[in-house]
This record gives sequence, structure tokens and C-alpha cells, in this order.
Amino acid sequence: LGIAGKKGVRVTATAPGSPSAAGGVQEGDLFLKLDGRVINSSRPEDAEVFPELIRAYPVGSTIELEGLRDGQPLKLSVTLGKRPQDENELPEYKDERFEFTARDLSVSRRVSAALAEGVKGVTVGKVTANGWAALGGLVSGDVLLRVNDTEIDSVDTLKKLLTGFRDTKPRSVILF
Repeated sequence: LGIAGKKGVRVTATAPGSPSAAGGVQEGDLFLKLDGRVINSSRPEDAEVFPELIRAYPVGSTIELEGLRDGQPLKLSVTLGKRPQDENELPEYKDERFEFTARDLSVSRRVSAALAEGVKGVTVGKVTANGWAALGGLVSGDVLLRVNDTEIDSVDTLKKLLTGFRDTKPRSVILF
């Protein structure tokens, strides 16, 4: 990265509409200091150092980030918002018939899947090996957007739809 001997973090993504995006943070930015103190991160194993530093501040605090953007010095002030829920904190549904689990979409999953603003869906969790979902090609980490012609906006919608198939017994089910 051209900063040998320096410690810090590199921004890999920002969620649209997030406090970081509103504060001017961009993908590729290198942050070396937080409120004047060196960010002690230099290895992949240090991935949680920066989030832990941020979590130490209360919601509404303004932090100052110093670093580099495209090799040029950068200084940003960012007002912290409420932390989005982690994926493992979101509601989960386990379907015994199709043999997979799903959770509501987290902000981090939405960013990593590069989903456009407003796109709804659920994240596929565990898929039972050789189960119906696995045989249909579903894998852990997929984002499920529709079942047949119904948009899936939450695990509650998914549950109602899949459990309804027990009565209607459709010949096939299309997962998109």
C-alpha cells in the first residue's frame, strides 16, 4: 500500500446512507489515526481492532479520522450512528421440509452482496447436505430474493410462504 512501517486500516466498503458515507468515507481510504491515536492494526488477524475502537464511543459522538486517500493526506470528522444489528442477532427461520435456515438481511451482507438500495431478501444460512434445498443448488451465503413469484422481504414472509406449501403441495418451487 506504499506505507511501510505504518499501522492502520483500509476501508473495503461503506453502506449507502450510513454515517461513514455521510462523513465522506470512501472505499480504499486508509485510516492511520482515530482521534489522534494510532490505530494499532497491521495484520489480517487485527480485523476487529478498528470496530472495537469505534464501539467504545457513544452514539452521536464525532470522531476524527486521519489517513490517506489516493496517496494524499486525509482528515475526516464522522458522527457515529447506532450500530446496525450483526447478522447473528437477526431473526432466523429453519425450514425442516426444505432443509435450510435463513436470516433477515444484515447491513454488512447487503453491502458484501452489492445489493441496490431497496432490494429485499433473506440470507441463506445452513443448508443440509443432500437435502431438498442443496439438491436445488442453494448454498450457505446465498441471498434469497423471491420464491416463485413472491418477493421475500423477511424471514416471516419466507416462513408463511414455505409452510403454506404444505397445504398447496406445488409440483415445483422456484427459489431466486
